[in-house]
Amino acid sequence: MKKLLSFIILFLSINLYPQEIENSNIDSLKIFQDLYWLKPINHYGWVTDYEKFYSKKEIKNLNTLITKFEKQTSNEIAIITLDSLRVTEENFDALSLRVANEWGIGKPEKKMEF
Repeated sequence: MKKLLSFIILFLSINLYPQEIENSNIDSLKIFQDLYWLKPINHYGWVTDYEKFYSKKEIKNLNTLITKFEKQTSNEIAIITLDSLRVTEENFDALSLRVANEWGIGKPEKKMEF
């Protein structure tokens, strides 16, 4: 009886452990997203590639193209690569606007659209 009880307790404790880790990961992700919302990432030029999607040469070329475009049209473009865990799909548009405002993208006399 004692061995059976020990086995049941062991089985239950092993079964509960992964659930605790999963909940912990979800809580950590929520904290990460909340902190990211409070203080958006810093930017470096028109292209901010935190996910290392572009090569240095591609970033330089994109920055050059966007600078020329901005001088010709006065429209500003920013390219940001970020991990999809940084923001929920529902909050993506709101984060885009928040980052644009934080970075000062857009001209006051022009209507900004995202």
